[in-house]
Amino acid sequence: MLNSTTIFKPLFIKIAVSLLYLVSLVTYFIAPQFFVQFFPFLILLNAIALVFSGPYKNKDFLRFCLFVCVAGFAISLSGLRTGKLFGMYFYGDSLGFKLKEVPVLTGVYWLVLTLSAQSLSSKITSHFFGASALGAFFILTIDILTEHAASALDLWHWHQNQIPIQNYVMWFVLSLLFLGIGGILKVEKENHLGVLSFSLLLVFWCVINLAR
Repeated sequence: MLNSTTIFKPLFIKIAVSLLYLVSLVTYFIAPQFFVQFFPFLILLNAIALVFSGPYKNKDFLRFCLFVCVAGFAISLSGLRTGKLFGMYFYGDSLGFKLKEVPVLTGVYWLVLTLSAQSLSSKITSHFFGASALGAFFILTIDILTEHAASALDLWHWHQNQIPIQNYVMWFVLSLLFLGIGGILKVEKENHLGVLSFSLLLVFWCVINLAR
């Protein structure tokens, strides 16, 4: 039998994260100068909420989360320096603190996308390759929406304002890699916040794009 604490915690986290996204959108429309300052906290708090909505007492889950964060940052750093992974680009200031010209939150954002898409895809299919591919497609969808608003929001800027096809290819491949590793490690995919988190991301970027 579920006790009140078991029910209350997921519900509280869902309401809190939903309010964060609502506040972020309201800020975007009525006080855009504060949106830039608020956005990094939105991503960070979403990530923390996702971790605590999953099997956070499981060491394999925590190792996977750390791996995605570190690998996501390292890949972003390599992509920025070489221009061979995603294309030529540079980061703006809206993702907060930078290390070697790359926002630390890039790795955290990869974690948010990975856990959210993983949770949603696993509810649609239990097939390993099917769930990984579907999850990668979900992440790519968010990236496509993000890319069209990234420059205006000072997230990142592309050389000559041209988004190369290789960027989308790499996003899909990397998403497939992260989700596949999660599947191989048999990381628990059940996450109370995952599906809602993805839905909020989708609505958030759709509204931002429609408002531009």
